Amino acid sequence: MKEQKIEEITKPRDIAILAGLNSPRLSDADNADEETMAELEALVETAGGQTAATVLQNRAAPDPRTFIGEGKVAELKELVKNETATTVIFDNDLSPSQLRVLTGELGVQVLDRSALILDIFAQRARTREGRLQVELAQYQYLLPRLTGMWTHLERQAGTSGKGPIGSKGPGETQLETDRRHIHRKIDKLREDLEDVRRVRNTQRRQRRKNEIPVAALVGYTNAGKSTLLNQLTGAGIPANNRLFDTLDTTSRLLHVSDTTDVVLSDTVGFIRKLPHQLVEAFKATLEELEYADLLLHVIDVSSEDWQGQARVVEDLILELGAGELPRIDVFNKSDLLPPGEIMPHGEDICAISARTGEGVEQSWTEAVSWYRKAADLGLPRGQCNLAWCHEHGKGVEKSQAEAFRWYMAAAKQGYPRGLFNVARDYDYGLSQPQDQAEACRWYQRAADAGYAPAMCDLGVCYERGEGVEQSWEKAVELYRKAADLGNAPGQCNLGYLYEVGRGVEQSWTEAVRWYKAAAEQGFPRAMCNLAWCYENGKGVERNLARALELYRAAADQGFQEAQEALERLKDAKPEKREKGGFFKGFFGGGRGK
Repeated sequence: MKEQKIEEITKPRDIAILAGLNSPRLSDADNADEETMAELEALVETAGGQTAATVLQNRAAPDPRTFIGEGKVAELKELVKNETATTVIFDNDLSPSQLRVLTGELGVQVLDRSALILDIFAQRARTREGRLQVELAQYQYLLPRLTGMWTHLERQAGTSGKGPIGSKGPGETQLETDRRHIHRKIDKLREDLEDVRRVRNTQRRQRRKNEIPVAALVGYTNAGKSTLLNQLTGAGIPANNRLFDTLDTTSRLLHVSDTTDVVLSDTVGFIRKLPHQLVEAFKATLEELEYADLLLHVIDVSSEDWQGQARVVEDLILELGAGELPRIDVFNKSDLLPPGEIMPHGEDICAISARTGEGVEQSWTEAVSWYRKAADLGLPRGQCNLAWCHEHGKGVEKSQAEAFRWYMAAAKQGYPRGLFNVARDYDYGLSQPQDQAEACRWYQRAADAGYAPAMCDLGVCYERGEGVEQSWEKAVELYRKAADLGNAPGQCNLGYLYEVGRGVEQSWTEAVRWYKAAAEQGFPRAMCNLAWCYENGKGVERNLARALELYRAAADQGFQEAQEALERLKDAKPEKREKGGFFKGFFGGGRGK
């Protein structure tokens, strides 16, 4: 019985025969060759199938009826019989009538490349957005192919005078009913995806308001984008060596400094002959590329056809309107090349191994070249990015004085991030003499410009009476403004003031509300605070399992107090919280004093 279960688990979904046509009448993009057939075999494996045989036909022109000609169809039929195949998959796109004819001739299911890719996407979609987009693409693919599905209900003569009255059969009625149903489904899915687009636009506006730059990872499927995201951010998302392993777009915040965050967005991988229905359906996701500040084009340099794969990605980037964005070509999987192999090199190019981490730090040099160009043009974002690189010695000599010079250049243009970092310099005495009053003056200017981290740090100054007169009410006001802008430290600090009743009426319910808002953004201190509330039933129903889950999530980010809480709860016996504890609030955008 156990052996039978193991056999069922390992048994492939389908045994497939692969077929392709190479013809001078077809465009390069539509033709099949050895490279695309090998890729098709990899797609079959990703879908859970097994390839039994491959047939590549060279023909002057496609056959209108069978696509590959009667002789090749007979050969395929014999292969299907000998290999007990359940499916024949073509590397080319087939017309609805060709699909119908080939299915009848071969006696098994016949798919084209587009249908196979749609099947893989349907398996991989995990989020609501991903499932909506795949479902829309499937219906758009299905719509012109409905006629072939109803050959068992032949269309009859109807009332044209060529047949008896009442002779109109059910075939046409059923077909038109299905068409109307699918059109309704497509309209509904488009409405739902428009809601997704509105949500993304709101998130995008919020990021821009908070001056959070966005870098989008793009590339051919299985080029290593998810591995690179994990290497840079510790995201921990699945990154297996197979096509379309990651489908749903994943964004993670890369903390490059105490005051600088970058959103890294891992988009769906591209591939040759990507069904146009998928490109259209996934525009809600792919339009993120158009609004990115930087594209990181990840290229699998270990592939023999990396140039062709790169061209496919570049063409789709142009189609999506992102061709003018700054771009760095990241040649990945350098560890798989033979020793001494000459890597691609030049301006805006870096060679790395996302798996081993080799060369990842060197990519900062390429980033600095872009930042310097922007800074020399007087662009404040470029000036701030260059300042950060000087501050942390990334791709350029470390110099706090040089960092202050560029931050001040941006601040003089009223750029919020520049104002904020000038304030930090005075606050901590990084390159200028420490001056709390001067720091607060610059924090105020950044806060007036709508910069949430400045609101948060200025709130801390009012809490502590540093550089300004102490005022809990003013601190609450600033934290609330930052919290309303989606700033996680501001939300956490506001939650803490509700917890202790400083500057606002004490309320566990409000405390939990704001802790949840910050915890949903992955903010570890908020997770820890919220976990304690679940542990002790404060403002929320007691739930020890949820508390442990939150403590673990915070501990995974290296948050020491969460690790201590897990140690304390080894026997799952909550202890009384001590006064002060680890709930003294998170004081602003990285102050942590």
